[in-house]
Amino acid sequence: MSALIYIDLEHVHPVIDGVWHQIDLLRMPLPGQALTMLCGRAAAAEYATKDEVRQCNGSLRMCPDCDAVYRVRRGWLPSPRPRPQRHPR
Repeated sequence: MSALIYIDLEHVHPVIDGVWHQIDLLRMPLPGQALTMLCGRAAAAEYATKDEVRQCNGSLRMCPDCDAVYRVRRGWLPSPRPRPQRHPR
């Protein structure tokens, strides 16, 4: 007998530097596979438990650019939270 472990690809959120992102996946990526987030940021796939990620990064933040793309694709209104503005240099 075997137990099926179901992973909903809609709820897979890669984490880069303590920020979780949205991504379009057709299947689970292999370790080391290049991934491109909705915001355009790229990184290689790695796997860890939630506890391991939080131990290294603390509380995770959502990528506002990925969130904006995700909402537009679904015809949703923009997030009511104010987006952080970049400081002029």
